[in-house]
Amino acid sequence: MSETEQLVVWRDIMHVARIEVSTSFVMDFEVLEMYGFEGDLNGPVIYVQKGAKSSADTTSDPSDAQVLVSGMIKFDGCSEWSFSKEHALHLCGRRNLKEFAYAQRRLFDEASKRLENWCGDDEFTLTFEASSPESTESAAENER
Repeated sequence: MSETEQLVVWRDIMHVARIEVSTSFVMDFEVLEMYGFEGDLNGPVIYVQKGAKSSADTTSDPSDAQVLVSGMIKFDGCSEWSFSKEHALHLCGRRNLKEFAYAQRRLFDEASKRLENWCGDDEFTLTFEASSPESTESAAENER
């Protein structure tokens, strides 16, 4: 990891980001694939190793971790997200989807704090409610 990179661990949503601010206009990031923690939730992070063939292929070294998604966020809120061709983003159910969505939101929070020239949108509410397509359609009809 270079001197300008920082590792941010979000234990509550089981995601880790490697962040680097190269200019006051751009924050680069990588979200690393976490396997879990050594011992309890306060223990060291265990990652899925690059090129892992099974869940037994783990590492405690973030530089050897599989990257889930990489990209950048600009000062104006525009962003680019690159998913690996070698490794698909695997989400187990809605809970993992929600955790990944929160990781994306927190990357924007980090960019807004770290980029001197930030002028992107400030805050948004991210909620996940249990609803069926039918109830969504009914709500949309009621709004008309």
